[in-house]
Amino acid sequence: MKLYKQNLKNINKIKPFQINVSVYGLGKMGLPLAAVFAKNRFNVIGVDTNLSVVNKINRGENPIPGERGLSYLIKKFVKNKKLYATTDGKLASEKTDIKIIIVPTFLNKNNQPDLSMVKNVTEKIGEGLKEGDIVILESTAPPKTTLEIIAKILEEKSGLKLNVDFSVAHCPERTNSGTAISDIEGRINPKIIGASDEETTNIITHIYKKINKRGVLQLNNPTVAEMVKISEMVYRDVKIAYANTLALICNELHIDVHEVIEAANTDAGCEILKPGPGVGGHCIPVYPYFIFDKVKNNFDLLKSARKINDSMSNFTINLIKKSLSEKNKKLKESTILILGIAYRGGVKETRMSPGIKIYKELEKKSINVFAFDPLFKKEEIEKLGMNYRDSFKNIDCVVITAEHDEFKNLNWKKISKEIRTKSIVDTKSIINVNKLKKMGFSINII
Repeated sequence: MKLYKQNLKNINKIKPFQINVSVYGLGKMGLPLAAVFAKNRFNVIGVDTNLSVVNKINRGENPIPGERGLSYLIKKFVKNKKLYATTDGKLASEKTDIKIIIVPTFLNKNNQPDLSMVKNVTEKIGEGLKEGDIVILESTAPPKTTLEIIAKILEEKSGLKLNVDFSVAHCPERTNSGTAISDIEGRINPKIIGASDEETTNIITHIYKKINKRGVLQLNNPTVAEMVKISEMVYRDVKIAYANTLALICNELHIDVHEVIEAANTDAGCEILKPGPGVGGHCIPVYPYFIFDKVKNNFDLLKSARKINDSMSNFTINLIKKSLSEKNKKLKESTILILGIAYRGGVKETRMSPGIKIYKELEKKSINVFAFDPLFKKEEIEKLGMNYRDSFKNIDCVVITAEHDEFKNLNWKKISKEIRTKSIVDTKSIINVNKLKKMGFSINII
């Protein structure tokens, strides 16, 4: 079915079951997206290079068990033949009208954008591209990626012409691990759409409205949409950097940053975040570099924010030294336990985790350091190159780096009898400071 250049008077008559959608990348964001499309009666082909993931999906099994509601959708819609997976990207392109790219975008060792996965997928799509097809990039990418990289690859591989034979769009994912399905369905945000022409904008609007209850926000072109997603993440990076700067300042002044923030936030126009040990995840620490790569000026603030947030691991180590010194202990002679290798509370994900970064920096200093996280098994932590410890015996300093519920409910009375040195560094401000000080703990917080 040719969707591009469709008679716009009839666009609302197109039913989901008449549209074939392929989703390239069946990871933590792509697989939920494919499942939601299938749930809304679209015919969906999922594409991934990992054969074991593909086979698991085709058996009705969920390779991402931590994603709420996903197991049910996969089991149901694979059985109903609305969803199946393949490693053949060209074939999936030949059989579908809408192709959605949602593969990871990373940085290389020089902090330059690595779009290799996006390019590889686009080449496969181009080999099977047909007249009337629409290709959508949902992966976050530097501005102009959709028009200057994806569209050109598609033209080269297919021999077709942009906005004559096919069209492209950027519709950024706005989802979080653990709530991906409800996020896709519009739990909080409308869908952003930036297409290469007006007809495509209307077609994609019709399609995304079927799965997002908050509707869509139409933008002028793909580059605007790309910049919107990056702006959202960079804004959060700057806000976190401001909170972390306050923590550094208040530490130097020997006052409680949390008392300052709590009072400041009583002003209706003030919404200061909590400071912390750094920024992790696939998004916030990465996407500012997508701007640095594309523009030459006007990013001093953004670079400063990155530098500040990256520096918080060193600040945390200085707090560990301070906390130990208050108990007449030296860092070199101490054993440290890092509580939390996930980059944020309640999510089993380690990408650019502050806890892991602090662990590795202590390890480089030849410090005796261990790690524990209730979301990870012993072998998973050891596979990441860290020493596992689930006990407080012979520990000199406990460093909390993830806001897990389990850490909020630790039995400190019991721990106080096991631990060798009563020293705590809380980078998430989740412990009862006054209560633990009465137990004799030395406490430093960010």
